[in-house]
Amino acid sequence: MSDIALNLEIEGDYIDSFIYMGVLFLVDFDFNVHSYQWNEICDFILKRNGFNDKNNAESVMSYLTKGRYHSQRKHDLIDTLINQDELNSLSSDKHHIGYYPSDIYIYSKKIYYTHEKGVYFTALKHETGGVSGNNPVKIFDTRCFSISPNTLDRLALAAGREGVLTCEAGYFSNFRKNKDFKQISNSDSIDIEWIDNYLMINNTEKNVIVNKYKEQPKDEDFILNKDSLFNILKESNKIDSEMIEAFKSDSGIPDKIKKEIKRIVVSLSPEEIKTDKNYIYSWTSGDFNFFLDNNLAVDIFKDNTLLETKRIINVLDKQIDRVRTSGCGTYLESDNKLLSLNDDKLTMVDDDIVNWRVFPRAKKHCNHLHIIKDDLINIKVFNMSFDNPLSSYLKKHN
Repeated sequence: MSDIALNLEIEGDYIDSFIYMGVLFLVDFDFNVHSYQWNEICDFILKRNGFNDKNNAESVMSYLTKGRYHSQRKHDLIDTLINQDELNSLSSDKHHIGYYPSDIYIYSKKIYYTHEKGVYFTALKHETGGVSGNNPVKIFDTRCFSISPNTLDRLALAAGREGVLTCEAGYFSNFRKNKDFKQISNSDSIDIEWIDNYLMINNTEKNVIVNKYKEQPKDEDFILNKDSLFNILKESNKIDSEMIEAFKSDSGIPDKIKKEIKRIVVSLSPEEIKTDKNYIYSWTSGDFNFFLDNNLAVDIFKDNTLLETKRIINVLDKQIDRVRTSGCGTYLESDNKLLSLNDDKLTMVDDDIVNWRVFPRAKKHCNHLHIIKDDLINIKVFNMSFDNPLSSYLKKHN
C-alpha cells in the first residue's frame, strides 16, 4: 500500500501552482494564471483511464474530491498523466498578470501576486473560483520575494533589503483609507510564513526572527475575558468613548464594536520571541513551530514549549534553502533538489525542480505536494497520517 493516493503529471511549462477551494491554479510562462476545477480533472481521469479495480479508483477519487483528510483508509496508488491537449479540453478561466511572478498566494477568496512592478491582489470569481476579470489592485510599489496573508485581511511581505512589512487587519475593506504598510523587521529577508499568531521571518544572513501576535478574541472572550480585553485596549491607547460605554453596558457589546475590537487586538505590535539557540531557519504549521540549527537538528515547539528534537542525518552537500510542513509531510529544498524528512532521515523526492508548494492551511488539500519541473507539474496527493508534527496542518482541524 502506497503512502500516495495519486501521482499525477500534467504536461506543460509552468512557473507556479496553487490549489484553493477545489480549484487548481497554474501559472504559465506567458504569465497567465489558468484555473481548473479539481473535481473535473479527477472525473476526467476516472472516465478516461477505465481502471480494472473500479472500486479502488472510485474510492480514491472520492478521497481526492471530497477532501476526507480524516479518513483512516489507505488507498492504492493511481499513477497517471494528462497531456496538454487533454488539459486544454477542460474548462478553465485565464487571467494575465503581465510579468514573471516572484510569488503568488491565494487566501480568503483573493489571489495575491508580486512581480517587478510591485504587489497586487484581485478577487476570485464567485461562480467558478477562478480569477476575476476585474483590474488588479496595486498594494505595494516594490517587488517582494514572499507573500503571506493571514486572517482579517492581514498581509506580510518579505521585501529583501527593505525588510518585512505588514498591514493592519481590515486593510482591504478600508483600502482607500489605509494604504500604509509598516516595517516590522529591517533585516534582509526573502522568506516568511505567517500562520495564526506566529510570523516566522528567515533572513538572508541565515538567522530567524519570530514575531507573536495576540490571538483574535472569540465571541465568548467578550463575556469570560471582558476585563482582560478592556485592559489590552486601554494599555495600547486604542479605546474610545463608544467602546468604554459598550463595556459598561449590561446588554453586551454590539457586534459592530466586537468586530472593531478584534481588528485592533490582532493589529497590535507583535512580541518578538527570544530563542535559546541561534537558529538558521524556521517555519510553522498547525499547532507547531519548527526551528533548524546549524547541526541540522529540528526543535519542535508547541505554545513556546519544546516538545522534541529531531536530529537529521545529513546527506546534503549544499545549504537548505526552504522548508515547509503540511498534511503530506515535511519537505526541504536544497540546490534545486527536494527531499522529504521522516523522523531523522532525508529521502530524495526529486533531484531537479523549478518550484514546489504544500498547503498547510487548506481544509481539503492539505495532503497535496506540487512539484514544478521544466516540462510538467507533478501533483502528489498523500494518504493522511496523524499525530505527527512533521505532517501537521490547519490548526483548528487538528
